[in-house]
Amino acid sequence: MGGRYGGPGQGADTAFDVAALGQRLREVRERYEWTRADVAQLCGGRWSASALGTYERGERVMTAVALFALADLYRVPAIELFDGKPAMLAAPPVGVIVIDMRRLLESPRWPRLKVFIDAVQRERQGPRRRLVALRSRDLPALAALHDDTVDRFLALLAADGLISGVEPS
Repeated sequence: MGGRYGGPGQGADTAFDVAALGQRLREVRERYEWTRADVAQLCGGRWSASALGTYERGERVMTAVALFALADLYRVPAIELFDGKPAMLAAPPVGVIVIDMRRLLESPRWPRLKVFIDAVQRERQGPRRRLVALRSRDLPALAALHDDTVDRFLALLAADGLISGVEPS
């Protein structure tokens, strides 16, 4: 299915390649090492994993609002999803950091953070997730718990590869 879409009454000069856009969406998601299920969880159910799949395969056209919202979630300028160059991943959005639980559980360095996130997941009463979003308002307490400043705490998390979408240094 997929392909070029110009819409009713539109000429080829206004068409865009839905399949290419879908491929770019998939590439950006995979750079974060997120599954479609991870994205469905992180967006609070705005999109299901199967809906994301239809966008990525070019089987379904996204609205502009959905495209900008997904670009915002992926922290890339929407225009970069159209130009074919590798999208630059931005810093985490203000107000949220996403912890990669797989990497956290492999690390012996963060026992207090593990206990905190376990409590968060119990309170949310859902299934255990590979990616857990933490609010920035929790960071001062977490940093203090680790005898650190917020900036240094975040830098250490990033250096250990625990913040999803941020390459370890």
